[in-house]
Amino acid sequence: MITLGHMAAILDNLPLTRNDRALVDKFIQDPDGRGFLSVAEILNEFNYTDESLELLQIGVAKHKRYTAARVVLAKSFFARGMIEEALDMIENSPVSLHLNIMAQKIKLKAMLILNNEKKFRQVLDHLISSNALDEECERLGQHYYIDGFAKARAGYIQDLSKRGIVVNYSDMTVSDANVSYSHVKPAIADLAVLPVADIFSAGEQDRSPAAVVLETETMAQVYEDQGQYSSALQVYSRLAKKHPTNSFYQQKIVETIQLLKKTSNPEYLVNFGVVAKVEQYDRINFKMEVCRRFLQRLSC
Repeated sequence: MITLGHMAAILDNLPLTRNDRALVDKFIQDPDGRGFLSVAEILNEFNYTDESLELLQIGVAKHKRYTAARVVLAKSFFARGMIEEALDMIENSPVSLHLNIMAQKIKLKAMLILNNEKKFRQVLDHLISSNALDEECERLGQHYYIDGFAKARAGYIQDLSKRGIVVNYSDMTVSDANVSYSHVKPAIADLAVLPVADIFSAGEQDRSPAAVVLETETMAQVYEDQGQYSSALQVYSRLAKKHPTNSFYQQKIVETIQLLKKTSNPEYLVNFGVVAKVEQYDRINFKMEVCRRFLQRLSC
């Protein structure tokens, strides 16, 4: 455990500005006060990251309601790949951090890594409605709406790895949701034979005729014209998942998120519960249709 004497020795040898030296002197005189946050940031700037992290942990333990220090500590944990520790700092704060934008951004990324889609969407909605998305969080949101949660998560973990952040979390393997059945030969004309397990899997299938797609695009445009950007985003997101090669839907998602950020109106937040129910209903209908067609062919 770092001692005050060791800390003072390190700080004495640093080329500090007059203001930073005054902050250090104040901390040395009152090590139990809130001056630890400024000193921890100074240590971090000079690459004394271990000492900075330890000082933050000691300080937050003494000042549990010091939200600024708590968020900085969460950020430091996250930068080291200690995702669960970072989230714990935010979730177990004695003072609500719901309106703390930096804390919510950390929470968004933590929920993505920890594979909690429900809370990830809740925080994403909150940041969009608050017009508080930075470039990284906006990119995560776009990736999520276009490619789905699993791919957004896998891509972000890979991105962190490239930046030198090794995530300390056991469930790191995310399978690719895209499954090709091009190798399956139809036993009955016009009806591809799929394994029963695949027919009744959670994977989505492209089953919408052109007329329905056209109607859905029209609906999305109507929503946009009426300023209901969240509803439009919901439609474009579903279309992008059904037609991943169609760049038009991906571009519309990006544009609609921008429009939604400008409105910052919670009234237009996506009702993801309804979306999930509709998508589940669509999948069940598709599976029933496959079975019906299969039985119809057998009876001929």
